[in-house]
Amino acid sequence: VQGVDRSARLAEQLLLLARLDMHEKLSTAPLAPGSLAKHAVLANAGNLQQKNMRAMLDCDMQAKIDAEPVLIGILFDNLVDNAIKYGSEGGNIEIAVKRAHEPLDNRVVVTVRDDGPGVASADVARLTSRFFRATGNQATGSGLGLSIVARIAEHFGATVRFGPGLESRGLAVEVSFPASGAAPDERLKPAA
Repeated sequence: VQGVDRSARLAEQLLLLARLDMHEKLSTAPLAPGSLAKHAVLANAGNLQQKNMRAMLDCDMQAKIDAEPVLIGILFDNLVDNAIKYGSEGGNIEIAVKRAHEPLDNRVVVTVRDDGPGVASADVARLTSRFFRATGNQATGSGLGLSIVARIAEHFGATVRFGPGLESRGLAVEVSFPASGAAPDERLKPAA
């Protein structure tokens, strides 16, 4: 059953990547990513419990982005799933949705951090490559999760960055979206 579930998930992820590669234009609407973050944590509650992990949410529920809710839900699900897979047994993950700190920066920043072993600096540049899995990792997966995150982010004018996770361990994935209603020139401005 687990093998069939993994195969079905892989097929779904490959189909999603193919649709995103075709640059299908999707309708967007203002949405609150904080509510989708909360939903992703609830959807992954069984996996959190299985690894005896705790998820902490720190979300500005007023922050809004212009996107398609199903794809942003998939983005959050992949980020939370990765943090659980690669986080430490009995550890923590943190999911944050905040408006950018700079007064002139009209962006909403999503950050998911774990306290696992992290990723070697030589592997960071390849994290969004399809089928890439960091060396020495025992977690199951296809290596498509962060590739899908990067494609969804790109589709909605967002940028993806990586950094150290909780307490300088693990990994942090930061996705910076243009805030809802951002002017076209603000959408093209890269995150600082």
